[in-house]
Amino acid sequence: MTLKSRGLAIEVDPQKCIGCSCCTLACSFHHGREFLPEKSSVHILFDEEGGVHARVLPSCDLCLKEKRALCIEFCPVGAVSFKNRSAS
Repeated sequence: MTLKSRGLAIEVDPQKCIGCSCCTLACSFHHGREFLPEKSSVHILFDEEGGVHARVLPSCDLCLKEKRALCIEFCPVGAVSFKNRSAS
């Protein structure tokens, strides 16, 4: 059973996220073996008040071919984690 079939998804905690985009770069490396944010499934966005928000695209495959999801592994503040999509 894969992580996706268990109903897991990537979540970025905006209270912890510092906006460094390490998750974006790690994800782009997973998808294209190069550091290009355009190839990433995780994008960090800033609102007008300076708040940090994340967008995880449907192209996210939870890094199933890696030992661990790279966005989680390389987040320096632990803001990225798995969440259960069936939980409210």
